[in-house]
This record gives sequence, structure tokens and C-alpha cells, in this order.
Amino acid sequence: MRRGLLHWLDEADDRRGIRFAEAGETWDFWSHARLARLSRRAACGFVQSGVRGSDVLLLVGCDGPEFVAAFFGALLAGAIPAPVASPLAFQQAEPYRQHLQTIIGAVRPTLAIAQETAIEEVRKAAGSIDDAEPSVAGKARQTPRVLSFAELVSATDEDGSLRARSLGELALVQFTSGSCSQVKGVGVTFAALEANLAMIRRWLCWRTEDAFANWLPFYHDMGLIGGLLCSLFVGCDLWLMRPDQFVRQPLRYLRCFGAGEARLSVIANFGLDLLVRRVRPSVLDGLDFSNWRALVVGAERIDPALLERYHALLAPHGFRREALLPAYGLAEATLAVSGVRPGTGWRTARSGGAPADAAEGLAIVSCGPPLEGVRVSILGEDGAPRPEGAVGEIFLAGPSLATAYQGEDGPSFTTFTADGLRTGDAGFMIGGELFVLGRLGDSMKVRGRTIFGEHIEMALAAAGLPVHRIAVILGSDRGEQTAVTLFEAVRPELITMAEAILRLHVGDARLVLLDVARGTILRTSSGKPRRRAMWRAFAEGRIGSVVPVDRRGENATLERVK
Repeated sequence: MRRGLLHWLDEADDRRGIRFAEAGETWDFWSHARLARLSRRAACGFVQSGVRGSDVLLLVGCDGPEFVAAFFGALLAGAIPAPVASPLAFQQAEPYRQHLQTIIGAVRPTLAIAQETAIEEVRKAAGSIDDAEPSVAGKARQTPRVLSFAELVSATDEDGSLRARSLGELALVQFTSGSCSQVKGVGVTFAALEANLAMIRRWLCWRTEDAFANWLPFYHDMGLIGGLLCSLFVGCDLWLMRPDQFVRQPLRYLRCFGAGEARLSVIANFGLDLLVRRVRPSVLDGLDFSNWRALVVGAERIDPALLERYHALLAPHGFRREALLPAYGLAEATLAVSGVRPGTGWRTARSGGAPADAAEGLAIVSCGPPLEGVRVSILGEDGAPRPEGAVGEIFLAGPSLATAYQGEDGPSFTTFTADGLRTGDAGFMIGGELFVLGRLGDSMKVRGRTIFGEHIEMALAAAGLPVHRIAVILGSDRGEQTAVTLFEAVRPELITMAEAILRLHVGDARLVLLDVARGTILRTSSGKPRRRAMWRAFAEGRIGSVVPVDRRGENATLERVK
């Protein structure tokens, strides 16, 4: 029997559901049946608010049962939900306002459901859109209404009876991270979403008895699709924390597995780093992780040393190395593209495809073979396939790909083609497994070898530099290959140590060190460095004033900003 995205609404009962983390150590259990009732009530609220079929509805900073109900209520009303980060995900008000204005300009929502604390900020951003601009794709320019979830459902009855509306082609709009260009809306069809959900379920051998735990936000594809939607698609229980709760109480997340029922989860590299740094081995006494089947690691470049440290932390309590499953995905492919198979164990190879024990190059973690139904190729600059082990652009084909960006066109490193997707990511294949190096737009050639900003950041972090206060951007400045490293409030002795590490990686290229204040490093809502935006700021002289220092490489210059 075909199990679609909305099947749980009709099959929902009181035995399984979602446990939402509350203050302290308490959890608020909402059964699938109760969530289905609230979703139908939200659908009535959308209809009564004038929402029409195929309208885009922003869900800004929403969480908890309200998000689940708003998301599926939008679908029941025939509309298209589009989750968006709250202002808290940004360090400053103005970058967030620009982010939101870009989103509103791209997808032209008719209504926004906003977290209470975000309503005024959303109204300010929405009101600044020029209504006089021409329409986009037949949709008139208009300022969306902004409501809280309580306002949405206040006029509906408890049962929320609703005459069924036909579903459109799109199931949701999700937004790219904006790490390499401005944020873009990706329209995901029902067919693509359900195909990806089915791929993930088969990949992880995910059963209804496999409870899931998640803390990644819903505006992130791993948090929304890999966490919430997959758990509902499978029909399992879900333990759900907010990102701020995870940061404050990382041990609480681990207890979902060591003392609770959770068996699967997804995490980003920075989440592993936080757990390793913040959780002391002594507080794990009494926890048992032997039933933790799968921890999917993705969203960022994966540090093999961090995987080993995480395994070392939990191994005395039954956690198996084979439960760590590095994976690769992107919004334009709905989510998952490849992943290490459960029980097989992850491995590394050297950059450029050299053997793992080679002296040159950094160890790259395998992101596993392509998921069932996905075809991955490595292409050269001429578009021709590259041989095994050779670096090139990652090209994808399969049933879960999007077909285009939503709204206005703009520059992008990712390109939709007639037969697939040119991702703009560099990688290579060995033994049928995919190794991802980084963005093609964030690299440069050194001694005939391509290096990536992510590579260098990992080397600096391995030497003890604070990973979230450094960023490496690479490019050509005035015709000269240039590597720029930003240090946010990093101790001078660490910057001095970093110089030697940087020189090993960038060779004869010009090296620029920027000693900058906190908040200078631009990041996306999911924490990735916005390298292209920072490169433009550097090239235009908007990041301090560069002055020479005494130490210089043999055939290169070394500069530092004060």
C-alpha cells in the first residue's frame, strides 16, 4: 500500500506521538490523533483567513505542536507551507530583516504564521516590500498578513470540520542555506518529497518501533524532513527538543537514547562538537546506548577526528562505531542523496582520491553510496564524467530532485538541467561511495591541487582553534590567488600558531589574516559560513583595513588586519 505524506492524519491514534521538551526534564506528549485534530483546526483557520489553493504560507520561528498543525493544516487547505527561521537564529536584526525580505520577495506569501516574539519583526520586513513592483510568475506583489497561531485558530471549532481541498503539485518550499549566494526558495513536489522519505526509510531500515530524537530546527531540511516528516511518514514516536534546549542541555538529548526509547537521530558536525566539548564522561554513568542504531551526520563537512572522539565518549556505554552514518544531501535534492549503510562502518580517503594512508591531503569522510533511486556522477569542467578517484563536480539524477528555484532568478552555484542537478559541490567516488570536498566556488588551486576552505578550517580546529570563531575564504584578488582567514576574538598566540598551519595548506598563495570582532563572520541560519558574501566584503575593503606585518613566506605576502 502506498504510504503518502498525509496518511498519518487519517490513521492517527493515541498510542504513538511526539514528546515535546518542556522546562527542566519534563516532556509534553501529543498523540498523533491529537496533532491530527489540531492540524484540521488549523486548516479551517487558513480557509477562513482567505487562503486559496497553491498560496505560499510562511511559518516563521514556529515550533512545538503549533508548527506541526500549521504545516499540515496548510497542506489540508491546499496551500504550500514554507518554514523560516526566527530572528533568534541571527545575531543581528538587520541581516535577519534582509534575509526575510529576500524570502518574501522570492515566494510572495499571502500569509505568515509567526512565533509571538517574531510578529513585529516579520511585519516590519513584510511591510517594506514595494507593492508597486511588477508581479512574479503571475502572482501579484502584496504584503502578507502576519498572524500568531493562536489568532489563526481562535475562530475555529474544536473539531475543525473541513471540506477536503485538492492538493497542488508542491508540498513545501524550503530555503537554501545561502552559504554561497543569497537564500533561494526550492519548491519540493509531493512526488519528490515522498520519494525521498521512502528512500530514507529503506536506507535506515526504519521501523515503527524505532523511536526518533531530534533537535535540529524545522527551517533546516534535516530537522524538518529528516526528523519530523520522516517520523510521521514511518509512524514512530518522536522525542523533540528545540535547538536552544539542546545547547543548554546536551545531556538531555543523549538521555533520549541512553535512558529513553529513541533509536535513530540526525545531527550536524557542530552538534557533535558541542556534545564532545560539553558532556563529561562521568555524567554518562548508568546510560546504555547499545540500542542506538543510527546517528546520521550531515549538513556540514564531517571531521573524522570528531567522529572518533564522539565514539570514544559513548563507547564505554555501548555505543557502536557503526551507528555513525555520515551522509550527503542538499535542499535542491529534497534532502538525502547518499549515506553510509547501517552496520557497515564509515571510512576515509585522502583528498583527490589518494589512499587513506597517503602523506598528502586531508582525510575525507565517505558519505556512503547513493540512496536507492539516486544516480551520482562526477563531472569535469567540460561536463564529461571523471574516472574513479578523480575530483569533479557532483551531478545528481533521480526522483527526489526539485526542478527549479521559486521566484526571481539570481546567481547560483547549483544548476538545474534537463536531466538532473549540477550541485556546485566538488567530490570524488571510490568503490561506489561518495566523498564530498566542498563548494566549487570556495576553492583555489595550490601546486596543481584544489584546496577548500572547509579543509583548512578542519586543520585549524584539529590544532585547537575554536571552530566557530574562524572562517577561511578563498579566491583571486587583483589577479593573485588569495587565502583570507578571519579570527573572531581569538587569542594572539593561537593566531600565530595558525599561520604555520595555513602556510602548509596555501603554499605560495597570498595569505591574509583578519583579527576581527565577534559577529564579523557572516553565517547562514544553520551556522554555515557565508563565504561568498565575506569574500565580496573583503574585496571591497569592507572588513577592516589591511596592513603588512613583518613575517612573510618565502614567495608570498602575509598580512594582518588590526
